[in-house]
Order: sequence, then C-alpha cells, then structure tokens
Amino acid sequence: MKSKVKLSRGRRYTEAERLQAIRLVRAAVLEGRGLGAVVRIAEQLGYGSESVRGWVRQADIDDGVTAGLSTGCGTVERVRS
Repeated sequence: MKSKVKLSRGRRYTEAERLQAIRLVRAAVLEGRGLGAVVRIAEQLGYGSESVRGWVRQADIDDGVTAGLSTGCGTVERVRS
C-alpha cells in the first residue's frame, strides 16, 4: 500500500527553487536516470511533483527543446489579440 503524501496547497516557490529543480531533473535525464526523475527529485526536495513537471515542461519550451508557447514577452498578449 502506498503511503499518503501530505499536499501543501498554495505554496509559492522561489525562482531559485524552480531553477534548482529544473537543473536536477535535466541532469538526471542526461545521466540516463530520467525514468521517474521528476517524481523522485520532487520528493527529495519536498516539492509537488506536478509543479516540478510543469516547470520542466515550460523550461523545455522556453529553451526551444519542445514546441509550444513560450513565456517570452508578449507571447500571451499576441495570442489573445
């Protein structure tokens, strides 16, 4: 039986925390330990796994690794208009 993980609602993470998590996940993937890396690293850092997954996904988009809408200046405004 899996143990229940206490979820913290509404926690705000600093930019440094986000960057650290992204860097650790990317390093794990490069080292061949990518399977389950997001969940493993999120648990080690005490962060929500879906938060970390979203940060890595958005960072991949922003860095041009994956297709999608960047968080760059004006992208959302252009889409809305």
